[in-house]
Amino acid sequence: MDFEHGRTITQTIIAALGTVATYLWGGWDAVLLALVVMVVMDYATGITASWVRGRPDSEVGRRGVARKVGIFVVVALANVIDGTGGLGEPILRTVTAWFYIGAEATG
Repeated sequence: MDFEHGRTITQTIIAALGTVATYLWGGWDAVLLALVVMVVMDYATGITASWVRGRPDSEVGRRGVARKVGIFVVVALANVIDGTGGLGEPILRTVTAWFYIGAEATG
């Protein structure tokens, strides 16, 4: 495989993943960015707290990652439902994202 062929394959994969992400989560906006930041911060502080307490637990970490994935599944579902409403705006996705931003901030 030559360089150009590998580059074309990489570009195709990136385009496909971007298209799927846009379909699932809508456009990249401040609300989605805030959700990603809050999720990453919550996970990082959880890891830090477990090390400070001297009790890192991979099972707890797996549950935390599964919970974070679940958040993005629900936000994706809300975005898909928004697409069926005909309003042209991601209202349910935005409300869902704000709900989880609040949950991550207080969690």
